[in-house]
Amino acid sequence: VSRLQNTAGRYTDYLNMRSALGYDMTNTVYLFPRNLDAAHAKMVEESNKKEVDAHIREASGRYPLIKKHYRQYRKQFYFADEAFLIRPAKDAGEIIMEGRLLHHCVGGDRYLRSHNEGRAVILLLRALDEPDMPYITVEINPETKDIRQWYGAHDKKPDEERMQRWLDAYVT
Repeated sequence: VSRLQNTAGRYTDYLNMRSALGYDMTNTVYLFPRNLDAAHAKMVEESNKKEVDAHIREASGRYPLIKKHYRQYRKQFYFADEAFLIRPAKDAGEIIMEGRLLHHCVGGDRYLRSHNEGRAVILLLRALDEPDMPYITVEINPETKDIRQWYGAHDKKPDEERMQRWLDAYVT
């Protein structure tokens, strides 16, 4: 019985999401998906994307100086060697996505506001061969160049000793 209730609940959720996203609810392909789990997952992803996109648009309006000061911060903070690159976030949306993808709090208002007001700069550290793949997020004091904190996925410090040495060398 619980499996049937689970499936019925997932199906109802799936239909509600499809409807809310404006899909044609008379289309039998949408009404009766071959793989409910996959179709449900796709609707969750699509629903979340609209929500995230709306949040990014709203944050970009509230924190426009992040984007405005990007070039200045890039000149100041960009660095690359044979293994890694570090650069400032381009805009509020990039900071939000960094937090979501790495599952930590950098995309929150406190960090966005602090970067927007010039009290901190959010830097994105990447493997040189994967420059678009989030790895480590760094918060730095723009005046003293001191690193306030750095974290990878799930608030962990990957390869901590090596990365700490790399970051120490970066700020000196």
